[in-house]
Amino acid sequence: MVSGTNFLTGVVLARSIGLRGFGVFTLAWTAVLFLYSTQISLIVSPMMSIGPKQLDDEEASYYGCVLMHGVIFAIVGSALLFLFMLCSAWLMPRWGVRPLALPTAAAAGTYLTQDLVRRYFYCTWRGGAVLVNDAVSYLGQFVFLLLAWRYAHPDCELVLWIMAITSFAATLLGIVMLGPVSVNAGKLKRVAARHWISSKWLLGSNLLQWAAGNVFFVAAPLYLGVAVVGGLRASQSLLNVANVWFQSLENVIPSEAARRLHGGGLGAMLRYLRVVAVRWGGATLVLVIVVSIFASPLMGFVYGSAFQGYGYVMRWMACACIATMFTVFPMAGLRAIEKTKPIFYANIVSAVLGFALAVPLVNAFGLRGAVGGILLGRIAVLVVIEVSFRMGVAALRAEQPDAVELE
Repeated sequence: MVSGTNFLTGVVLARSIGLRGFGVFTLAWTAVLFLYSTQISLIVSPMMSIGPKQLDDEEASYYGCVLMHGVIFAIVGSALLFLFMLCSAWLMPRWGVRPLALPTAAAAGTYLTQDLVRRYFYCTWRGGAVLVNDAVSYLGQFVFLLLAWRYAHPDCELVLWIMAITSFAATLLGIVMLGPVSVNAGKLKRVAARHWISSKWLLGSNLLQWAAGNVFFVAAPLYLGVAVVGGLRASQSLLNVANVWFQSLENVIPSEAARRLHGGGLGAMLRYLRVVAVRWGGATLVLVIVVSIFASPLMGFVYGSAFQGYGYVMRWMACACIATMFTVFPMAGLRAIEKTKPIFYANIVSAVLGFALAVPLVNAFGLRGAVGGILLGRIAVLVVIEVSFRMGVAALRAEQPDAVELE
């Protein structure tokens, strides 16, 4: 539901605010994704791996502390984002982002809290609560944007306010549906300290990942104009059909891998990761092949004639999608064994490549250089993560005699 409505929302946005407007929105939302990456590192990823290991009498206080951390982060992060947007408007006035400062900050704060609540429901195996919460946020968002497209001729500012309102409504509903939670100052510090052991590497890696993935979205408009960012993001969004299972895997695999490791040992975790890799990697390959064959007609049909010329971009993005998919499984394994340092190193490699190559690639090859650089970064991450996971398994195998060999 989330992935499907996100895809449809992207279509409505591109058609309602146009190629340039979609580019401006993409730049604003890129800043929101920076905060999201930080929250994933500091709060969500540790919770997804550590939460399932809590004893029954510890769950309420643990999750209460995590949720309090999330609220504090959302408030501080959205305030800083507001100031950042004002500074960006002063530095790059031609991008036209000044009117978006307040709605972007509001959308960021509510988006972060809603996502944290839904991840909490995943950790506590309350799938029905996740479904209801996401329906309010994502389906509500899509319906209101559709109505705005039909009756109000929306701009980026209205779009962001709609996102903020629907995320806020879902957050309020999530608070009502929370299980028993409790908070005390002493445990707040202890939970933060334990999270930091894992998240200090995830924070650096996710921020580097964000930088590596978005440096080309920032470099492209400097040389090619804001409109190309809309085409680049639209090409990427059309492949978000794969997010129907990407989102599910990201929400389920790390926690399930941790459970298999805790309950059945290293061998049980490896068997689980191998099965899901074959199943969902194969599904992704089929999707990518089909989309690549019909890239240009699909872009025109879905987003309108102004986007049809970006079909070649989508083929490059399809290759990047494959690399991303096959990174999910070894990364989940590293998180399950709480060895996240290699994730940091992988994203250092990707970020260095991005920062070193973004300007020369875009300057020399235009949009092809941008998407080629994105693909190169994804491949680099995949190689480093896979090699590191195999090394981590080899180190643990002596302690887990039931482990099986990786094929």
